Amino acid sequence: MQIKKDQSVGGIEGIDDFFLTHGWLAGRAGETLEANFEDWCAAQMAKKPGLQADYTELMRRSKGWQNLYHPNLKFLLPKDANGNWTTTDPFSGQGWVEANSWQATWFTSHDVTKLVQLMEFVIVAKNKSAANMYIQSATLNGQPLDNCWFYHSQFAAGGKLELTLGPQPNMSWGVKLPPSDSNPVNSSM
Repeated sequence: MQIKKDQSVGGIEGIDDFFLTHGWLAGRAGETLEANFEDWCAAQMAKKPGLQADYTELMRRSKGWQNLYHPNLKFLLPKDANGNWTTTDPFSGQGWVEANSWQATWFTSHDVTKLVQLMEFVIVAKNKSAANMYIQSATLNGQPLDNCWFYHSQFAAGGKLELTLGPQPNMSWGVKLPPSDSNPVNSSM
């Protein structure tokens, strides 16, 4: 591989032969996600000058995070070298650097579409165009959704989120704050 200084064994993320074979760093979910994203970035650099073999290999490696996806919990979680989950608690910091599964599962910015597919949550954008970039209204599983948020239980159950887009912001949609310790409205859901 020509693009290799930081993307090969001993590189910046501590890539090892296990990572190259299995797609994750044992017990290190956070570092796996970082390495996967860096591989995706390096793949984009390889593509421009036509380094197709490098591009193909780096794109393959950028998908390693998918091995950490727990299909029942719908979170990315750390695995050991035998492929066993080292924790199934999404609030645990085990295997993460200053994060946990709740925070870091979303660090798949290079492949959000695949994460959405794995989570079995379909997002449909109606009227999508360069001019129509503002949400006008939304439905979740066919029911009106006036909030710009929903509960994890709704998300984990899967379903369909439909966003209707328009050319101007709808200043009355999505203005309600989500529940929190200081704003416990509907926090029992």
